[in-house]
Amino acid sequence: MAVDTIIDQVKKYDCKLIEITGGEPLFQDECLDLMKQLCDEGFDVMLETGGSLPIQNVDKRVMTILDLKCPSSNMMKKNLYENLDFIKPTDEIKFVIGTLEDYEWAKEIISKYNLI
Repeated sequence: MAVDTIIDQVKKYDCKLIEITGGEPLFQDECLDLMKQLCDEGFDVMLETGGSLPIQNVDKRVMTILDLKCPSSNMMKKNLYENLDFIKPTDEIKFVIGTLEDYEWAKEIISKYNLI
């Protein structure tokens, strides 16, 4: 579906908050353009990303929810820690905690990258 078509569909709803998620949205080539155009149209836009792809080109008006994979997920190798350099005060970091080890790891990451 073209970006303009998606925006036309979104405008049919009485809602100004849009969250782009599902799988990994940044795998879609048009995702960055879609988020920019939605912001230009006055929508409040959120992006939920798995954190394995760069976020530095995400429009600064978009609130990013960045998922950092904990040890029990066996997916930690996918974490792109460079993304933490582009986190804004309005963004969120998400940890899915499954074990005590995950909890302790998340605390270490929060401290190491000053995510408070």
